[in-house]
Amino acid sequence: MHDIANRALRLSLEVRDGGVRVALREAGDSGVAWVDAAYRYRFRIEDDAHAIELGRRVEPRVTGEAHRVTLAFELGGVLGIEHRFDAPAEARWVEERLVVTNLSARPITLGAIECGLRVRLTDEVGRVLPEVARDRFAAVPFLVRATDPPGHRNEFTPAQLLATPGGEPRMNGDLAFGVVPSRHRTSEAWAWLRPGGEGATARGLCVMKFRQGAMEWAALSTQAEADGVWLRLGGACVVTLYEATA
Repeated sequence: MHDIANRALRLSLEVRDGGVRVALREAGDSGVAWVDAAYRYRFRIEDDAHAIELGRRVEPRVTGEAHRVTLAFELGGVLGIEHRFDAPAEARWVEERLVVTNLSARPITLGAIECGLRVRLTDEVGRVLPEVARDRFAAVPFLVRATDPPGHRNEFTPAQLLATPGGEPRMNGDLAFGVVPSRHRTSEAWAWLRPGGEGATARGLCVMKFRQGAMEWAALSTQAEADGVWLRLGGACVVTLYEATA
């Protein structure tokens, strides 16, 4: 078990059963848990003949420092992954960074990258779990975008995430812009809001994606699995048009 913490958050990481379990909690007495589940790693390598999925099992080497933990591993002898979490002592945030290296002797095409923290939304038959039923996920900074239909707000309960498709922005060579249906939703950041009541204090966690060299978005992604529907957030999410309605 590896732990890093600062004034606001505590992140715990454990490698077991071919995966990495990550827990993110508030620091201090409250100890409110936001995430406590296996991290999702998924990379798809494509060529003209087939596609290979990598990341279902990982066996990383872990190194820890006072406020940093780093995982390093290889996938299929083709990809080298360095995954780092930083929690500077006086900060109120945790930074996550992924570096992907091509270990092969030839160029490769990554058709999809989907990595992130996971929170379970439903049971195995699709009923929203009571511990997240009143949570909301709100886009930051634009709750309402210029392209949204009248009355639409980019703020969703778990039930709404399940009932309505998300959307992926697309632009073609003629600079025509549109949105295709998707299990992903994108924004510069997402505010995860948890209401108070019955002695509990209302709380929030902001998840954002930033890259100095290009405009990128933070993505919320739903994924149906054997034990229910999960939400993936944080990390990195790069998908192709062919996955838009997966």
